[in-house]
Amino acid sequence: MGSDEAGTGDYFGPVTVASAYVDEEHIKILKEIGVQDSKKITDQTIQKLTKEILRLRIPYTLLNLHNEKYNKLQQQGWTQGKMKTLLHHHAIKKLLKKVPNRPLEGILIDQFCMPDVYKRHLSSENESLPNRHIL
Repeated sequence: MGSDEAGTGDYFGPVTVASAYVDEEHIKILKEIGVQDSKKITDQTIQKLTKEILRLRIPYTLLNLHNEKYNKLQQQGWTQGKMKTLLHHHAIKKLLKKVPNRPLEGILIDQFCMPDVYKRHLSSENESLPNRHIL
């Protein structure tokens, strides 16, 4: 299971976090069809791969933080790091509910801050890491 975000460098937003549960069988298929770091492939290839990935029916969650909500949170003193932390956290929690009995070797979160900062952001909102292993 893993999560990543997009849109934090974009002027028009929204900040989007996606989380996906990929089992061993799907990892092999994803590699075979050419899935790799999005910075290494073209937008056209990404659009083609998206259709193929959706056909695999891989469990996922997708959360968007739209500009209005982003601005409100920022006015309340939230940093972009805290916003991303809570987006990743809620995307992962939602996904864990979709795959409660599936094996899980770990949870990989794209690193946008140090782990102690991530935990501090969660703690400030009375949240904590899932009981399953975080990488």
